[in-house]
Amino acid sequence: MKKMWQLLWKDYRLNRGLMVLGVLGLIGVYLVGLATETTYTWPALPGSKVWADAILSYGHMALGVMPFIAALLGGNAIACERADRSAHFLAYLPPTKAQILSSKFIVIACALGILGSGNLLMIYVIAPLLSPDSENFLYMLGSPSAALAGCILTLGIGWLGSAYFEKPTIPVLAALTSPVVLSFGLFALAAVCGISKFEVAEWSGSVAFSIGIAAFFLGTWNYFHRVEP
Repeated sequence: MKKMWQLLWKDYRLNRGLMVLGVLGLIGVYLVGLATETTYTWPALPGSKVWADAILSYGHMALGVMPFIAALLGGNAIACERADRSAHFLAYLPPTKAQILSSKFIVIACALGILGSGNLLMIYVIAPLLSPDSENFLYMLGSPSAALAGCILTLGIGWLGSAYFEKPTIPVLAALTSPVVLSFGLFALAAVCGISKFEVAEWSGSVAFSIGIAAFFLGTWNYFHRVEP
């Protein structure tokens, strides 16, 4: 158990900077949104209904940031230790590969869980407390289900790339661009096959989820079968 705690602490320290960046990104969305709403009523402050609408709306926008945080964490997970050669050192220490990967996944999952929970708290608890009739005027920019599917996609792609590459740069870039690539691919498929774009859009969540899970397990398989120098 002590060995596992040491691994968890190590992975937390490796990802601490990215976690802080993620927190600042989410807070930044809220601050920009709330500042924008304040300009409409200045010098008076907005009423509780306006605050509630803003929190609900920009909270959904912040959900759209979550997959990009997952991309950073996933792409950095394994390759960052190869870049500084600590992965080679770990290969000769007592922890098993299963323990090493489990530690990385737990840290990433906890970070995303905490950030996502805080966001949902703002949307489903704080906003209704301010006004039960709050409205989301930016709904199409994010939803919990789309954010979850996006996180699974980008985390899986980043994890896969991180298992293969020596540095996190390419895995992170691949993960960050994967939602755009998937969207263009699905809409291209719709154009070629004569399928409605709205019908294809309904598939996007399931496709993203499937690709993300497959990429995650492929990356895990590669890590277990790879021999570190």
